[in-house]
Amino acid sequence: MGIQCPGKLMLALNRKREAIKAGEWIRRFIDANEESMAHDGVMYTWMTLDNTLITQIPRGAKITSLVNNSDPKQEFWQVGTCMAYLCRLYEAMRERWGYSAPEAQPVLDSALTLLDYEAMMPVETYRWPSKCKVGWGAGELLRVLTKYEAASIRQMETAYRIAAKVALFTFLDNQLPTGGWACMHYPLEDGIPELAFDYQPRNGRTTVPETPIPRSKTVFLPAEEITGEFLGEMKAIELGVQSYMKSLMK
Repeated sequence: MGIQCPGKLMLALNRKREAIKAGEWIRRFIDANEESMAHDGVMYTWMTLDNTLITQIPRGAKITSLVNNSDPKQEFWQVGTCMAYLCRLYEAMRERWGYSAPEAQPVLDSALTLLDYEAMMPVETYRWPSKCKVGWGAGELLRVLTKYEAASIRQMETAYRIAAKVALFTFLDNQLPTGGWACMHYPLEDGIPELAFDYQPRNGRTTVPETPIPRSKTVFLPAEEITGEFLGEMKAIELGVQSYMKSLMK
């Protein structure tokens, strides 16, 4: 999934060819997952260079190699980052590079496929910090759909509901009295003790260790990093909801 970072850079640099190629890769990734997402509720997140999904998961690697629509603690950012990039790419194609709505529609269709998948997620999944990027993706999608009048009422309502759940459960319910959020011990393996951490404050505090854990199979993300990321994603939700509300008042 690391291609999304250079993809976003190519958009910022207005490198049309490279940005579109990044989008094509993400679309192939989504296409390869479409059947398993729809029928099994599973998105496989490892893919070979010849666009073959890796579905035989090594022991202990479930959390880093797939996302399902049942477990409450997973790498949910996989859905959100793809959705956000495709929305930005669609907007660039329409506004900067002269593509018509029908020509750019396949990019948006891939983002909408992810929206349908995310709509199957139970509310418990929204309490885990890595759901944050789903708010980014849903906010971007809501903004783009209303800006270009490119979706049905149902699709816009779905994007709104998902963005709202991230805002309420991932962000507001987990916010500390200081205004920021706790650090995160990002898990790299199934079954490790750190998966039991609860990031929702009780009486204004969490029980999450505030420093790295020696020999832990996690990546330590400090509170400052989590807070900065959440604020940016909250802005995407704000802009998406504002656009949606304006469209309702027309």
